[in-house]
Amino acid sequence: MREKRNVTQDALAKHLDVSRPTLIGYESGKQSINVSDLYSLADFFDIEIYDLVPSLEDIKKLSSLEIALEKNENIDVEVKKEIKEFIKEMRKE
Repeated sequence: MREKRNVTQDALAKHLDVSRPTLIGYESGKQSINVSDLYSLADFFDIEIYDLVPSLEDIKKLSSLEIALEKNENIDVEVKKEIKEFIKEMRKE
């Protein structure tokens, strides 16, 4: 969303009152964002907080897909890797 709206990491980090490395951690999924920053992020982009987090139903679907993927031995290892990466990216959005 930040990139789509041409917002720099520095500008968004300043708005959230976090360091740029912290923001990078949020964006990469390596660091969890706190609820307060979620509300601030929603305010910054003028959206609802629910637009920033997946629904419980979506999370369950992704989890079920991961379980099925692990159990299926007929899927090529590289394809499994790509699917897992896709799921990881979907969780970020």
